[in-house]
Amino acid sequence: MSGQNFLFSKHFPEEQINEIWKNGCFINYLAYGQDKWLLVYDKNSKYLDQKWSTRVDFPDEVINNGWQENFDISDIGFGEGVWYVVMSTNTGISDQKWLTKQDFPSNEIKDYLKSGDTIIQLSYKNDRWIIVFGKLEDLGKQIFGLYSEFPSKTIKDYWSKGYFITSVCPSNNKWGLVMSQIAPYENQFYILDYNFPEADVREKLNEGYEITNVCYGNGMWLIIMSIPIMTNTDHNSDEEGTYDPSSENDEIENVQQIDPKAQRLFTTGMEYFNKKNYSKAIEYFENALKINPEYASAINGIGAAWSWLGDSDKELEYYKKAYSIDKTNPTIFSNLVFCLYDLDKTNELLEIANNCSQKTIDNVTKSYVFYYLGKVLLENKQTDKAIDFFNKALKIDPDEELFKDALKEAETIKNDKTPQNTSQNNENIEEKSLDELMAELNKLVGLSNIKEDINNLMKYIKIEKMRRDRGMSSNPISLHAVFQGPPGTGKTTVARLLGKIYKSIGLLSKGHLIEVDRSQLVGEYIGQTAIKTNKVIDSAIDGILFIDEAYTLMPENGGNDFGKEAIDTLLKRMEDLRDRMVVIIAGYPNEMNRLILSNPGLQSRFTRYFSFKDYTPEELFEIFDRIANTSRFVITDEAKEKVAKYLDYVYKSRTDTFGNARLVRNLFEEIVQHQSARLAEMDNISDQDLCTINILDINNAIDDEFKEEITENRY
Repeated sequence: MSGQNFLFSKHFPEEQINEIWKNGCFINYLAYGQDKWLLVYDKNSKYLDQKWSTRVDFPDEVINNGWQENFDISDIGFGEGVWYVVMSTNTGISDQKWLTKQDFPSNEIKDYLKSGDTIIQLSYKNDRWIIVFGKLEDLGKQIFGLYSEFPSKTIKDYWSKGYFITSVCPSNNKWGLVMSQIAPYENQFYILDYNFPEADVREKLNEGYEITNVCYGNGMWLIIMSIPIMTNTDHNSDEEGTYDPSSENDEIENVQQIDPKAQRLFTTGMEYFNKKNYSKAIEYFENALKINPEYASAINGIGAAWSWLGDSDKELEYYKKAYSIDKTNPTIFSNLVFCLYDLDKTNELLEIANNCSQKTIDNVTKSYVFYYLGKVLLENKQTDKAIDFFNKALKIDPDEELFKDALKEAETIKNDKTPQNTSQNNENIEEKSLDELMAELNKLVGLSNIKEDINNLMKYIKIEKMRRDRGMSSNPISLHAVFQGPPGTGKTTVARLLGKIYKSIGLLSKGHLIEVDRSQLVGEYIGQTAIKTNKVIDSAIDGILFIDEAYTLMPENGGNDFGKEAIDTLLKRMEDLRDRMVVIIAGYPNEMNRLILSNPGLQSRFTRYFSFKDYTPEELFEIFDRIANTSRFVITDEAKEKVAKYLDYVYKSRTDTFGNARLVRNLFEEIVQHQSARLAEMDNISDQDLCTINILDINNAIDDEFKEEITENRY
């Protein structure tokens, strides 16, 4: 049972089901998660008839009536407070039966298997297990188990033994799994994600995979995708796959026949790739190629791995080779476009823009692919085609100002008008040399460890760029960072300086800083968060996005808090804009650690940490003195001594929320207010009086909090 199409519905998809039935399709799976229903369906189904039912109570009567009419259970589950059951004819199942228990019924399942039955479906809903059994020739020997965490190792081990996942479901932080030794699949892949990974699923569907299981639980979507074993049918093809010129105007599509063992090696390689173990991934991809030398996806995987390992020459070599084998795969096509653009291979990029097939273009889901192709076309005066590509980019990301500007420029050129810059984010960053900016950094009070970390980072970037410029293997430079520390310790100031520094050395073209917090990213209703987050990200392109108190995006015991959607949106755009935007997330150390550990995507992307410490009493006083000098105030010696003692007192009695420089600025402002009040009572005020702060001003500002102890000495 597999599906090639899916759709979402806010409520149970009764109308959508009726519509697909009218079009000759059948339900393959239903699932409910994150306040929405998922319907997976397919036209090429073996079913002849189908019906569904929902009940508040378990639908045993519905099932028994269906069996009497020669219908079998094809899907069963629970969502939005009701049980649902889908029953179909011509399933290939005989002698179907079901078992329900509160605890996982391991012994009963073993008894059914020993008696010759097959596990058709595991389901856990509403605090009870439902296991559907029957006789089914498509499936052979089965293994099953209940696991305390997702059983990725078990799945990988049994994939290598020729087993495939035939049923899986979550239950109260555990996972039930069934794998079968004989299954109608050639290869299999799974995606486990906090949000439904629509783009990834569509990409796999384009590669020939079908959805063979889907569920939501334990806070995650799980999608099992498999390549079905092809059988001879009369659906638009000849027996030996003869190409019919009348059915396709583009080039003959290269449908690869991949050995199952090679596919399993590729899948294992992808697991290592997703874990950022790129060298191990390359090893598995190469082993797959030993079996199938023209396995395009494996070749593309090697190119992607070399991309992350920093060898752009090898990256391009493998992307080109993969594209020469399979020109219709949108992932291979997109990777090649990104690589050619990054390496400034304008002529090759132009050739691809002019010769790519419409079928490939139709399946591309990454907006920047169209933007880059449009740019190179526009530069070569192919305005009409450039406009077409810019429109395709905007269709995917309609709020992207960069795409809007490009389209307007192209349309202006077409109409022979003088182009105008319409960018809403045209902030001019003061041009300074790296030496000047580093001197500015070093003049900041304190922050000795931060200055050392940034100096070391500059040295690292310099050497890596030198390696790359000389054609040597270099490491990818990740600039995303975590700024952890209490408030008022200079995090925003340092972030703004880093933007200017990265611009000065050519890593960012603008280097501006966009500072936001949760309120500017998270919406109040479904769908609003992604829009707000994308808008903020768009404004930060070619600069730094600084998210203060980022841990509030993932509150403890947050449930379905929309902050998670902001994080997922951010992670996706970070990947798309990996060379055009730096993200810095900031907050208290413990809270930031909790945030990073809550999401594997954050762990992999934020590997550079800067630890900001509380200023010492001496550093706090230096900050106070600098503020006073900048404001052209003179502090009497007696007043300075009192301020120093007060800052030593507040430092020693500080808590986790100690304000540091923020506290000093507030103190100075309060002192000036008391000085103004004192001067207002005077008749004759000199210029010197206006700019002098004395001990009275200090005492009036701090006496309610700090009383200096005076010890009398008696002789």
